[in-house]
Amino acid sequence: MNTGAPNGVLLEMDDFLEGKIPAPTIQELASDVAEASQALASLGITALQDATPSNSISRWETFVALKSDDALSQRVTLMIGGESTTKFLRSGVGRDSKDMNLRVGAAKLMVTKTSGSLFPDVTAIHETVKKLDNKGFQVAIHAVESEAVSAGAEAIALTRTSGSQLRHRLEHCSEMPPVTLEQVVASGAVVVTQPGFVYASGRRYLAETAAANQPWLYRIGGLRKAGTMLAFGSDAPVIDPNPMLGIYSAVSRKSQDGDVVAFDESICLHDALEAYTLGSAFAGRMESHLGAIKPGLLADMVLLDRDVTTIEQAELTEIQVNNTVIGGAMAWDIEDQ
Repeated sequence: MNTGAPNGVLLEMDDFLEGKIPAPTIQELASDVAEASQALASLGITALQDATPSNSISRWETFVALKSDDALSQRVTLMIGGESTTKFLRSGVGRDSKDMNLRVGAAKLMVTKTSGSLFPDVTAIHETVKKLDNKGFQVAIHAVESEAVSAGAEAIALTRTSGSQLRHRLEHCSEMPPVTLEQVVASGAVVVTQPGFVYASGRRYLAETAAANQPWLYRIGGLRKAGTMLAFGSDAPVIDPNPMLGIYSAVSRKSQDGDVVAFDESICLHDALEAYTLGSAFAGRMESHLGAIKPGLLADMVLLDRDVTTIEQAELTEIQVNNTVIGGAMAWDIEDQ
């Protein structure tokens, strides 16, 4: 009997849902964003990227309002949809790369295989990446399945053959058999991935992935050894945004249930910390402003409640943030809570 209640899963239908769900007022949005910003600051997060592929000038203007009202403490980079790049170029909006509080970042390209076949097809992927590169946009290619990762790596490799220095990115790279990993490394792409998925979904991965393919899941160790630049994030709200959970699973390869996923793909603690800081700044082309604590860079810093270099791996998930400083201003102080 059809009761009208949700009873399934919707895939790649963000735009459809956005058109069906009533939008909040700007006051409601500002209140919710301020609450979310405090929650992120409590986790030591000083910067974020909105990777929504449909981002437009209207979304940019919303962020301008939120930043003007001080609802959002974190620095924001807005990815934009490929179809919006011409409008952004004509308007000049967000092209001042010196503003680290709110800036336009990469053009987002979704490459998926959720319908059973690659979409868009390889020819269209190559043409789109070339077109965006010619416009001067860094491209961030959403690629989860091995076929999508391979097609994205091929497209990026072609731009580098033409001399591009725009640091095009592959987002996720969830499945990489050996030949695909070799393509990614050879392409020179920056890989932006989320080790926290191992923590959140490791048990499901082991249950649903053929044993022969499990070693190819979230291969950060193989990429690191090959010299590929890694940047880590969370893909929130899909999973918990807490960086410490991602750091824990990057070094232990353990899920929240204790399951081990492709242990050979683990990396050391130093490399995991670097991927969340300097690696992410590099992926966003901001390393001359952010990503480390040293003279000349912006004063974004986090004070933890213990020394992460001296504790057992399991303690990484228990770490609390005492203070978060963004641009020299206190965004979070645990003593005020």
